[in-house]
Amino acid sequence: MRQRKRREVNQDSAAIKTANKRLSMDMGVHGPDVVVVDSHESDRLKRPRSDDACLRGPSFSIRETEDRGRSMHATSSLCKNKTIITEIPMAALQLPESALQCTTCDRCLRAVGTIAEHLQLLAGRKDPPSLPLAEDDDGLLASLVRCRRRECDAVFCSADCEAKAHLEYHEPLCTSSPKRRRLLREFTKHALAENETFIFGGRLVASVHTRARRAQTACTVCHGLRRCCGACLDRAQAELAAFCRAVWWDITEPDFKGEGTADPALSEAAASVGAMGKPALGERTSLSAAERASFKRQLRSAAATSHELLVSAFEEPTSQWLTLHKWGEVLGLARRNCLCVEYASPVAEIIPTLRAWSASGAGRCARCRLVTPSRRGLADRSTMGANCSLRLMLCGCLWCSVCRGWTNPPRPLTPPIFERSRRSSTMRREISALLDALPTKSPSMLGTALYPNIACANHDCDPNAEVHFCDESALATLVATRSIAKGEEICISYIECKAPLQTRRTELREYGFLCSCRKCSQQAAWHRRLRSRHA
Repeated sequence: MRQRKRREVNQDSAAIKTANKRLSMDMGVHGPDVVVVDSHESDRLKRPRSDDACLRGPSFSIRETEDRGRSMHATSSLCKNKTIITEIPMAALQLPESALQCTTCDRCLRAVGTIAEHLQLLAGRKDPPSLPLAEDDDGLLASLVRCRRRECDAVFCSADCEAKAHLEYHEPLCTSSPKRRRLLREFTKHALAENETFIFGGRLVASVHTRARRAQTACTVCHGLRRCCGACLDRAQAELAAFCRAVWWDITEPDFKGEGTADPALSEAAASVGAMGKPALGERTSLSAAERASFKRQLRSAAATSHELLVSAFEEPTSQWLTLHKWGEVLGLARRNCLCVEYASPVAEIIPTLRAWSASGAGRCARCRLVTPSRRGLADRSTMGANCSLRLMLCGCLWCSVCRGWTNPPRPLTPPIFERSRRSSTMRREISALLDALPTKSPSMLGTALYPNIACANHDCDPNAEVHFCDESALATLVATRSIAKGEEICISYIECKAPLQTRRTELREYGFLCSCRKCSQQAAWHRRLRSRHA
């Protein structure tokens, strides 16, 4: 699931034009040279002429090529660190293991709630702890807005995000029907036991279901009917048609790393043929034909169970188009096209500050750890210039109004300001107990998301661009890592590009191609020369 994508050659130009209709720009925030794309706001989309061959923006275009399928190319010279595109995901999902440690918006994956609530979740406490925050800082990360349906557990970062989620995908997932809620719970339980890709695939199917119902209300053919007409179903599936959609059980490869896999279906299938863990007879890197057939039958069986539950929960119009083969294509789409979303835990900065506050005593500043100066004079001027004019701030830090700097500059991500007032020993013991219950390393927020335009960037083991995530959410920005000439293809790396050649080729096998980039070609030639010398 945490995979990027492989664009295949068999994508036709009609699918390109369908994806091209998502382009929109926001010149006020990001400047005239940055494309900001929201895949769902179709009313603001820039629609190309019917004879357009590619999607064009100020910095890039998407083209169809013979050898590499859809690809992204620079339409102008780009300097290093240049932002190429900023894109809102078409669909996003927080990974189940991350949801146990961080509460995020169901739509944009932004951390919601307060710092105290996140610390409560990490420490496994019943109540949120009391923190020594200043009166002007309540530690709020983002508003926590619950779904309009009381039966639903989803939370959002704003009322606007909640409303958009219901318009895009969430309505069929939080149904008021007890029967459908039960089927969806069974679907989720099965997906957690088998493969998290099923949950993301279910979200994509829900978005198609929602678009089909919306198209039906404006259709003169099927309005008022239970079943949708073919035209409405085609329009509802148009956004998925632009992605490569190889069948999931045909492209999924077993894990030969000797560490097992998070997917029980893969583990069971591979264990039955002795491919997982540590084989008794050396390291294995492939399966025989009979073993591979058994492996894929196990995967297909798991997908068939999830397909049956999902179709039963959604009923019409999903049952009209979602055959088992189509479900396999949706899962394959998620497997090959999604990006892994990762950013630091929202409490990553506050935990070291809490440790400093707990260990230093009431007379120290928790942010810069300097001794608080007394009212009669300064405790230490050794770090300041001779002409500096110092001011005692709320937290005890020394601020110079002449050179406008701190005696000890704070970290780039400044944690909330702590009160300078003396705290009781009771709170210190409570904070100390909280810190002892926290994990040694703050976990990151992990998720997966689908970006229609960034997904068009092909792979290269020496990429000229990389993806960053803005504002601690799923908002993705594609940034140039070096200068890119006009007309040059914009590429990212789907894997760890510093890995050895054979490791990279093994990991890329799932994407269905053998990488022949300049880096791989040079290393392969070097290996061939080295083998010839020792022959």
